[in-house]
Amino acid sequence: MVGFLSGQLPLETTTVDIDELFSTASSYEVDFAYVKGRESVKRALTVAAAGGHNIMMIGPPGAGKTMLAQRLATVLPTLSLAESLETTRIYSVVGLLDKDKAVSIAMRMTL
Repeated sequence: MVGFLSGQLPLETTTVDIDELFSTASSYEVDFAYVKGRESVKRALTVAAAGGHNIMMIGPPGAGKTMLAQRLATVLPTLSLAESLETTRIYSVVGLLDKDKAVSIAMRMTL
């Protein structure tokens, strides 16, 4: 960095294909469609995801809260570029941004 700022070294340019980044970010290992039963809970999560609402899940251990929260990301709409940049800023400030990623494209829940 010092070499570039002092004019001794050139800066290499990097190009990023935004469409490719967004298409690969929307692939998940789990899927909300494979959740069996719990119709009222699935409906509540779907309504919250579609409307951008908050939801609080409470219950005893083993009730499926974590499993449902992990699969909720698969029904959320894809972030726009502006939303992705805002999310990246927040993750960067908090220190949660992966070192190998320049932009946080999709919010992946790791519970």
